[in-house]
Amino acid sequence: MVVCSSRSVPPQDPRSASSGPDIEDAILVVDDSTAFRRFLVRALNLFGYQTLEADSCDEMEKVLERSTPAAILLDWNLGDDDPQLRLERLQELGIPLVIITGDPESLTAQPVPVLDKPLHLESLRSVLREILPT
Repeated sequence: MVVCSSRSVPPQDPRSASSGPDIEDAILVVDDSTAFRRFLVRALNLFGYQTLEADSCDEMEKVLERSTPAAILLDWNLGDDDPQLRLERLQELGIPLVIITGDPESLTAQPVPVLDKPLHLESLRSVLREILPT
């Protein structure tokens, strides 16, 4: 499922040549928990960010085929592929990435920011300020 939040722009047909809303400024939220994903989207919208959603790696890949988001918030334990390989692939794209996990101690050696669940919104805001251009 790929969803645009209420404050984000709708995805465009990649075959369309017309100019339209720019989703490259959106933050892609990837989490298999609908409730947590929607919580993140609401928080990001309140912070003033546009958002895109995906509930699996397959859906994330579909979004990435159409656009290059400003950043990705990624649940580490999606369960549908190897998370380390997923991380390496996303790093090759050069998109700022934040991992969100319920077990942050197991990811201390990661080269990207790691936030733990339950998530503190000020920590999220702080990390986004660090990784996104102003």
